[in-house]
Amino acid sequence: MTRDESLEIVGMIASHWPGNHWSHASMEAYARAIEPMDARLVMPAVVRAVNELEFYPKVAVLREFVQIERRLAEPEPTADRMPPHDISARLEPWVQAWCIARYRHGDLRVLSRQRDGYDTLQLHNPSYKTYIWPNQQHMDADSVAAYQAEGAGLSAADVFRLIG
Repeated sequence: MTRDESLEIVGMIASHWPGNHWSHASMEAYARAIEPMDARLVMPAVVRAVNELEFYPKVAVLREFVQIERRLAEPEPTADRMPPHDISARLEPWVQAWCIARYRHGDLRVLSRQRDGYDTLQLHNPSYKTYIWPNQQHMDADSVAAYQAEGAGLSAADVFRLIG
């Protein structure tokens, strides 16, 4: 981006977060740091920062937001550019059963295959009581078998459609 563009962006950041008491030197340093960035992506990144951050974004944070904007600006992959593969073959029966139970029948009980996920969530979020495995309502084997039978023909696309 040009020097003028970077100074304009710094001015917008400084005006939105005025409590930082920007000095002329700090504005110059910030402008120099963001100058190599793509101006077309920095503006939406600043808007994202305004919506998501309480304090002004440090240059590294603004870079992260620019990376997000870059990924969002990339065109969606099309079928002709994607390698052919059968996603449905990779679905495990318990995933199909979970989907049928939850989204067709409203059954929120957990399947035994979900335990590792709950344990990981509990480890990383110890204050959340909803992630404690013994506190969950567990699905009995007969229900799991019935849901697996009902969901046996579901493809990954079907699962995503049910999830909504």
